[in-house]
Amino acid sequence: MGDNRSVSLDSRYFGPVPIKNIIGKAVCVYWPFSHIENLDAYSGEKPGP
Repeated sequence: MGDNRSVSLDSRYFGPVPIKNIIGKAVCVYWPFSHIENLDAYSGEKPGP
């Protein structure tokens, strides 16, 4: 959701984002602080050796 929810456009408005349009990878979770962790595997990928 955007910071200005009443005028922001997000996936609730335009639907899911096609995977081909995603250009980054999640590498860690930092919120909430009590659950900070690195992500070793990504969706659709198998963890390395």
